[in-house]
Amino acid sequence: MIAAKLRKRSKNACNKPRHAVDAPKPKAYYLHMFKPLNMMMSIPLRLPLIGLLIFNGLLNGVALAQSPATVPGSSPQAKAITVAMGFSMEPYVLNNGRGIVGDLIRESLAKAGFSVRFQYYSNVNAHQLYEDGASDAVGLVKLGMVGGYYSAPIVTFTNRLINVSKNGVPITELAELQGLRVVGFSNARGYLGEAFAEQVSKARDYREINSQEQQVAALFKGEADVIVADVTIFEYYQKRLINALPNSGDYRGAVTYGYAFPQRPYHIAFRDEQQQQAFDAGFKQLQASGRVEQIYKQYRDLLDRF
Repeated sequence: MIAAKLRKRSKNACNKPRHAVDAPKPKAYYLHMFKPLNMMMSIPLRLPLIGLLIFNGLLNGVALAQSPATVPGSSPQAKAITVAMGFSMEPYVLNNGRGIVGDLIRESLAKAGFSVRFQYYSNVNAHQLYEDGASDAVGLVKLGMVGGYYSAPIVTFTNRLINVSKNGVPITELAELQGLRVVGFSNARGYLGEAFAEQVSKARDYREINSQEQQVAALFKGEADVIVADVTIFEYYQKRLINALPNSGDYRGAVTYGYAFPQRPYHIAFRDEQQQQAFDAGFKQLQASGRVEQIYKQYRDLLDRF
């Protein structure tokens, strides 16, 4: 399924990836992890260095400072595939090449002898640079969002309208966004459909922020009346903000989850059909072997101990 190409953008500094990684880099100070929420969703934590020392023996394969040779699914000799990804989707996508989606992509392609080089952009720029031929694949996308060959679904997001509880009742209908200050994630209008795009056009103010951590912070700082975000991603960043300022109550307020967008599966789009088929074959093997559940369980079990 081929979508109309996004408006061409000049290749200036804003289109450069925040960074690229061939394999997970050592994570010296923080550990990202999560536990179930609505069928393997999560409430993540980021723990300081002492946490790494305590938990290192419990990781059971979820290593923080593995070299390329020791990371499952990585090989210096394998043919590399460049994958452009949104940089602000933790814990699904960590900026060190890990995360649930990073692991699934890398291990699926490794089954066919490919290695993966991740490049991190805003969602908008990731899609555009892929369309311009700057990467071999792009994720995470819904069907028809970009041109190319689509993988099997690998993740489903639970996007909700979220507001601070003390500021009002749940927003249960998109029409209620009229007159409010709304903050979305990068390319939210493209991901969430025409009905959402139409209603936010009537909002008092609507903007999209590349960093979802800043999006969450904007809600608690009173810079937005409501935000739209995946529940797991929201709770991850709220927890991280709390941990960064443990003596502050700025980010500890209760929130209300309102309108739930229809759940849609998300995919990786490939320029090359053989690479897409190789990914799907590898992903199917991971599913059949129980590895997909194991990847979730490794993070989940670690957090459940504490």
